[in-house]
Amino acid sequence: MDRCSSGAVVRRSLMIATLLLIVGTHEVAAQVAFVLQPKTYRAPSGRYELSVDPSDLGDADTAKYRLQENGKDRWSVTLPFALIEAAVTDNGTTIGYGYTGDRNGRCREFVVAILDAAGKVRLKDLVKRGPSPFVDSDGSLPSGIGVVVDELNDRLIIRVASAQWRQLETWWIYRLSSATAVGKQDLSKLWQDSEPYRRVFAIRPIQGTPLTLVHFVRNTAHIPRGTHGATFGLLDLQGRLVWSLELPFDYMASDRETGEKLSQLLVEGRYILRSDKPRAFDLFFAAASQRVSYSVTPSASGQWTVKETARAPFALIPAPKQTLMMLPKRALKPLEPLVLRMHQSGAPSPIQQTDELAAVSSIAIDPQGRLYPIDRKTGAMYVFDSSGRFLHICRATLKDFSGLVPDPAISFGDQGDVYLGPGEGIEGLSRRCPYAHFDANGKRLDSVVWIGFSSWLQPRTNHLIELSFAFAALNELSGQMLRELGLRPDGHRLSGVESACVATDGSFAILANQGGETINVFTADGDPICTIPLRGLMGVIEMAYDGQRIAVAAEQGLFFFDRSGTALYRCDSPVPPLRDSVQVPYFLDVGRTLALFDGRNPVLYRYQLP
Repeated sequence: MDRCSSGAVVRRSLMIATLLLIVGTHEVAAQVAFVLQPKTYRAPSGRYELSVDPSDLGDADTAKYRLQENGKDRWSVTLPFALIEAAVTDNGTTIGYGYTGDRNGRCREFVVAILDAAGKVRLKDLVKRGPSPFVDSDGSLPSGIGVVVDELNDRLIIRVASAQWRQLETWWIYRLSSATAVGKQDLSKLWQDSEPYRRVFAIRPIQGTPLTLVHFVRNTAHIPRGTHGATFGLLDLQGRLVWSLELPFDYMASDRETGEKLSQLLVEGRYILRSDKPRAFDLFFAAASQRVSYSVTPSASGQWTVKETARAPFALIPAPKQTLMMLPKRALKPLEPLVLRMHQSGAPSPIQQTDELAAVSSIAIDPQGRLYPIDRKTGAMYVFDSSGRFLHICRATLKDFSGLVPDPAISFGDQGDVYLGPGEGIEGLSRRCPYAHFDANGKRLDSVVWIGFSSWLQPRTNHLIELSFAFAALNELSGQMLRELGLRPDGHRLSGVESACVATDGSFAILANQGGETINVFTADGDPICTIPLRGLMGVIEMAYDGQRIAVAAEQGLFFFDRSGTALYRCDSPVPPLRDSVQVPYFLDVGRTLALFDGRNPVLYRYQLP
C-alpha cells in the first residue's frame, strides 16, 4: 500500500517557486529564515573533511566542528556560533559565515570566521544585524548567500545580500594568510542603469590571473515582451569590470521543457563550462548550443585582453526525447466504486447525522488497507476498513496546530497507529511540527513533535522522511539527519520537491519539478534507484507508489511505470477532474486495482489494471 503527501507540499513548492521568479534564487535564500543542518565540507584535494553539527537545528548559538585529515581526526571543537555555509582549503584552513543567537531576536549577529589547520579561531568578524526592508521570516540583515575561496589570490569572498530591492550583492573580502578584512565591493555599482535587472548565479576565479569570472542572469520587463539572458563579466581584485559580454536573449526558451532545463543549469552554475586552465575559460551559449572558448592575456600597461579562441557545437541541452504521450494506450476495467458512508444499511449508527462525511480534502491508505479521509470543513480524520465500513473518527483540535489541517501529513506506525500533522502552516517555518497521535482503535495518545518541514514516518525503520522545497532527507525521530538526499538518482540536484509516496518496504518516490517534472525513487536506506522524467506532462501531477510500480495522474491522463523506471503504458482518465486539479491515484489489492479520488467526494473509483 502506498502512502502519499499531496496538496500541502505542492502549494509550498509553488509559493517558493514564485518567489524564485521574482527575486532570484540567492535573494530568496537570504531573505527566508535560515535552517541549520549538519553539513560536511571537503577540501578540493580531498585531503581534509570538515563537519559542522549545530547544537540545535533551530538555534545558531553553538555548533560542533570536526576536521579530519585523510580520514583521521585532526581536531574537534565547540564554538559559540554556527556556520551556515563553510569551506575548507587544501592547507586545512576553515572559513565560512553564520550567525550567533537565534531567529527569535536574541543576540542576532552575522559572523565571518577563519580557523587555522589546528582549529584555532584566527578571525571572528561580528556584525550586528539590523531590520530588513523585505517581508520575510528572519527580518534582519546582513544575510550571507555564498562563499568563494580564491587561494591563488590569497582571498576569501563572503557574498552578502543587498539591503535594497533589485540590487546586486556585496562582496566582503578577506585575506586568507593574515585572516584580516580587506574591504567590500558593491556589485550594484558595476552598471549605472537599473535595467536590465541582474543577479549572480556563478563565480569562478580564473587561474593564473587576479580576475574573477562572474555569470549574471539579466532580465528586462519591456512591453510587449521582456528579455531573459546572460551577462558574463571579469572583475579584477579591486572589483572593477575589465570585460563583459551581453547575451540578452540567450535564455528565452521556445518550450516549457527547454525552459525548465535552462533553469536547472542556471541553479547548478553550469554555464561556465571550464575555468581551471591558466588564463582561459569556456562558456555555454544556450541559444546557439555552442561551447565558446576565450583566452585572457595582460598587456605591459596592466590592461587585460579577452579574445575568443574557439567555437564548437555543444549539446548541453539535449534534443527533445520521446514523450509519454507516445506510450501504448490501454483500457481500465471499471469496478464498483467504494463509497465512504458512515450510515450503512441496517441498524442506525450511534454517530450523529451531523458528523456525516461530506466534502473530503484528502485520503490516505494504511498498510492494512484502511482508509483515512479528511473532512474538508472540520479537519477531522474518518477511518474506514478496506471494504468501506465506517470504524471511528480521529479528531485533532485547534490547540494541536496553528489551525485546521485540510491538507495534512498522515503517517502510519507499525502497530496500526496513525499520526496526523500539518502538511503546511507556520509550524513548518520553525521545522518543529506537532502531530496528533491515535492508536489503531482511534484512541488519542500523547502528541509528538517531529523536526522537519513536512515529515512522514518510514515503515519498519522508525525513521522520518523529510521534505522541503530545496531538499529531502532521512532523519531520526529526534530530528538528527541521517542522510541528506541532495541529488536525484540521475545525478542532478534534487530540488523543487512537491510530494512523496512511501511503500510498505520503506522505499519511497519523490516528485520534484526542478528542471522539469521527475519522479525519483530511493531504497529505504536512501540509495538511488531511478529518475523518471515526465516528459510532455504539464499542470498538476499526482502519483502513487507501492514499492513495485508507479502510477501518475496528470491532465493528459494516467501513466504507469515499473520500479526501475521503465514506462509501461498509459490510459485515459475515466474520472472527470475538478477544476485546476487531477485525480489522486492509489494502488489496492497488491497492485491489481487502481483507485482514483476526485479531490472532493468521499468516493474511491476503482478499476482493474491491464
